[in-house]
Amino acid sequence: MAPRKKKSTKKSKSTVVAKRKKAQLPTGPTDYGDDADAGFENMGREEFAIPFLRVLQKMSKECERGSGIEGAEDGVIYNTVTQKCYGEVAVVPCHRSHTFIEWIPREAGGGLVDVHDPGSDVVRAAKEEHGAFGKLVLDNGHELQETYSIFALQLLDSDAYEQVIINFASTQIKAYKQWMTRASGVLVKQSDGRNVRPPLFAHKYRLSTIEQRNDKGVWSVFQSEFANGGADEARLATDSELYLAARSFRLAAKEFAADSLKRTGQDDQESDEM
Repeated sequence: MAPRKKKSTKKSKSTVVAKRKKAQLPTGPTDYGDDADAGFENMGREEFAIPFLRVLQKMSKECERGSGIEGAEDGVIYNTVTQKCYGEVAVVPCHRSHTFIEWIPREAGGGLVDVHDPGSDVVRAAKEEHGAFGKLVLDNGHELQETYSIFALQLLDSDAYEQVIINFASTQIKAYKQWMTRASGVLVKQSDGRNVRPPLFAHKYRLSTIEQRNDKGVWSVFQSEFANGGADEARLATDSELYLAARSFRLAAKEFAADSLKRTGQDDQESDEM
């Protein structure tokens, strides 16, 4: 008869490893009480990256095979931080900025060097040498690109929104001017009978893209229109959360516009490529 085996005294893994419980998700409104904002104390602007919204073109690196970006193709709107692609987006413009961005040429490695005011000595000297409408190249080989920027709130699902920057340079500048012409042409009658122009952040807009072409090729640009059909339908109530958030973002953007372009503008060098 074979000797009887002793029972092992070791506990199986199943007896010493606790089973992972299924995550308990909130089923209704959540009240964090004193925990609200915990962990985010004393955060500075340098810890954030404001996304850029830009139009992808055929030669954009995001459109290359193997980029891993879902939905990336020419003509879509791309968020540089979330890496999401959209056929159209809803935004509330909050602040405008006009600058000349100094870039290292792409063939030399690319990259943002500095952001200059249109009245700066650097821009003035470059215009005197190359003309106001020509390509502005500095003595160091860097390029100056005239850029109009819109600091906006992008509206997301479930009444959420996030701060974004939309740059208009080169072939996109015409789209910017069309947008601002539409926005500035609205007049609203006040209780005292006066007609006034609402603030820039008084309306929601729908941004999509449209194809353009000339002898050099085909590319896509932004196209703007009032959300929901017209200015009256797109107008925000002055006591709404979105209106107040847009007004607050405008005040902040006025202070850090150039700094934000310097810190996060590296992702937007390809915004006007064809």
